[in-house]
Amino acid sequence: MSSVKGKKSLAQIIKRKKEHLNICLCQDVDEKSLQFNNIKLNTLSIPNSHLSLDNLDTTLNLFNRSFSYPIMIAGMVGGILETQKINLSLLKLASSYNIPMGVGSQKIALLYPETRKYFDFSSLGFNCSSSSYPFLISNIGMDLLSVNDKDRCLSLCKEAIDMIHAQAISIHLNLLQELLQPEGSSSFDQILEKIIYINNKLGLPVIIKEVGMGMSKKTIKILLDSGIPYIDIGGKGGTSWAKVEMLRSSNKKESNQYTPFAGEGYTTVESIHNYTKVQKQDSYCIATGGLRSGVDIFKVLSIGASIGGIGLGFLKQSHSEESLTQYMETLIKEFKIAMILTGSLSINSIDSSKTRTYTTFTD
Repeated sequence: MSSVKGKKSLAQIIKRKKEHLNICLCQDVDEKSLQFNNIKLNTLSIPNSHLSLDNLDTTLNLFNRSFSYPIMIAGMVGGILETQKINLSLLKLASSYNIPMGVGSQKIALLYPETRKYFDFSSLGFNCSSSSYPFLISNIGMDLLSVNDKDRCLSLCKEAIDMIHAQAISIHLNLLQELLQPEGSSSFDQILEKIIYINNKLGLPVIIKEVGMGMSKKTIKILLDSGIPYIDIGGKGGTSWAKVEMLRSSNKKESNQYTPFAGEGYTTVESIHNYTKVQKQDSYCIATGGLRSGVDIFKVLSIGASIGGIGLGFLKQSHSEESLTQYMETLIKEFKIAMILTGSLSINSIDSSKTRTYTTFTD
């Protein structure tokens, strides 16, 4: 494997991943944005006589596959012993409910093959060659792209996909986090050119994902014009990975570097509106960033998203399969109630007529 500029020891990476996990589980990393409060359902007092909780069509087609609900488990963790059990529980849930699931960054396993066992999900007994195998999304970051040539980047993507038998890959853009992270990258070489090359050569869906800063109209347009159809806008309002880095730091000077940037970025709602201004035919918006309920899922679909992704919400319930199932059932029921309240028989009937917005958006 090619060397990576600034490569840290395995012990350092494991320590960082443990810190990330503990901070997300035990500290306040959720920005608790009120953005979804500015979107209201256009509710009906007289229900549609054809609608009931049992006959709603919640299926959607995405990534050339049919899913039972417009809910995605967003990638959060992976690569250490503590996260293997979490991902196994999440994957079991994703399989039971036929929804897509992302994993956390696979960088550690690409650099240190001895950690690949923590991305081994074979104990669940899924047949990876079967069409019923859960839809898994691999995950690598822009920092790996910046220090490798385009062919090596493509090879790394293939390794990440093969490692978990994924059907798609997410490349996350975490510029602020990298710049604030003591171990992070400070230079970024031909990121866009490498993304385009991977998208053209890989043969599987490539998702470009933000991780808490949201996306401007300009960023989204550049990606769509470059032929990237899957955009995960990763809006401000949920887990802030830049804030996580601040909480990691024992150095007051380093932790204070986050403060001037705390209010920057685009909320999830703003980012979706930025997407709708430049969207193309056969392009798709994945909405992540602060979604916590089935009503939030409904609202992001109504303003232009194709699917809603939740990370921290699932992670907080991952201590038991019962808790995860209860959370999922709650999300589904909330989503279905919103459908009935707005007279929405299917996913395809959820559009801007089903909600109203009280916020003015800028680019």
